[in-house]
Amino acid sequence: MNKEESAMNRPSVVRMTTLVALTVLLGWPAPGAAEVRYAVTDLSAIWRDAAVGADLIKGFSASAINDAGQIVGGYETVFGDWGAFVWDPTSGMKELGNLGRSYNTTGYAINNRGEVAGSSTTDYLSGGGPHAFRWRRDGGMLDLDGLGGNQSNAFDINDDGTVVGAAWPGNDRSHAFLWTAQTGMRDLGTLGGDESSAIAVNNLGQVIGVTSVSLDPDAPFRAFLWTESEGMRDIGGLLDINPMAINNLGSIAGVKTRPAPVPDFPWRTVDSVVVWEDGEIRDLGTLAGESTFVFAINDLGQIVGNGWVPGDDRSTLHAFLWDETYGMQDLNNVVLGDVWRIASAHDINNNGWILASGTDANGINASLLLIPVPEPNFAAMCFVVVAFFGAIKALPRTHRHPPAVEMTSRSYR
Repeated sequence: MNKEESAMNRPSVVRMTTLVALTVLLGWPAPGAAEVRYAVTDLSAIWRDAAVGADLIKGFSASAINDAGQIVGGYETVFGDWGAFVWDPTSGMKELGNLGRSYNTTGYAINNRGEVAGSSTTDYLSGGGPHAFRWRRDGGMLDLDGLGGNQSNAFDINDDGTVVGAAWPGNDRSHAFLWTAQTGMRDLGTLGGDESSAIAVNNLGQVIGVTSVSLDPDAPFRAFLWTESEGMRDIGGLLDINPMAINNLGSIAGVKTRPAPVPDFPWRTVDSVVVWEDGEIRDLGTLAGESTFVFAINDLGQIVGNGWVPGDDRSTLHAFLWDETYGMQDLNNVVLGDVWRIASAHDINNNGWILASGTDANGINASLLLIPVPEPNFAAMCFVVVAFFGAIKALPRTHRHPPAVEMTSRSYR
């Protein structure tokens, strides 16, 4: 590169440095706020641009995200059918297909190898219902079959490709199952009742779920933890607890129903967030005094979900994030800008990226990705300022004022 070309490229250095500086400044939280804010990306807008036959799609949903930022999601058509896809930030959208019918496929979970677990309709005409599946990019959709009946659903998959869920062994009561490529589908049984369901599995092979403990149809379900060495055991005792997620350290997040009487409703209850760690159950409370629900926990112990927040005329759902440092936060208070009302947080990966859903100012629903923007420290801020003015000084005099940058009119909601 000659000196003239080098001089011509220097304005782009200034623009890039300016962009970095503005990004840092815009991401700087207000005094007294949490140290982490979240930039919001409208996934539904991206997916609508990428989808084939987008004019026939009513809306999109998102179920899970892995550490590479790959997302398993779904869409509903104007005909009421459901399809599923994997979206990769690099390669874009990939349809998952189906198990014999062109509608009603749902992906629930994705592991760090990009494998998906979910369920797909087989063929109602021959008496088949939804079947659990495992999907791979290089092998497509594999029917995991069932436990003798004609229905099964897969809810989670770990990095080894182990799948867990619920299958109906020929009656109207489901049993928790565990599937591997080596063993096929295994019935995990119950704790004395006739019904169970596996909800999640981690990379240690630990499975959580719920089970009945007697044949009494009015008896409450109990939380269970299953391991290869100990089988299924009760981890909730007499508490009314539902486990919802488990991380790779064995920490379990869920909800507990507890009394919350008020004068006119002495029988009132609310659901609060709980976490199991080292055999102890800790109550983390609620978002705003009303029922709060859990959907995911990552390996940092961060928990996401949603909770009811009282309003002037009615309660509304707000997404939350809980961690050890800041406790339970309404995500609407820590996102950049005021375009979105974040209603629910569905998953969080080990980078802290949050998969959520919400509505814009016009009430339009969308799937959203929330990416943390950390507060810069003083040293980093000084570096940005010095780099900026250093780049300005390096410009030839004829380029001290870089040309104006044309702004694009295209923007997502």
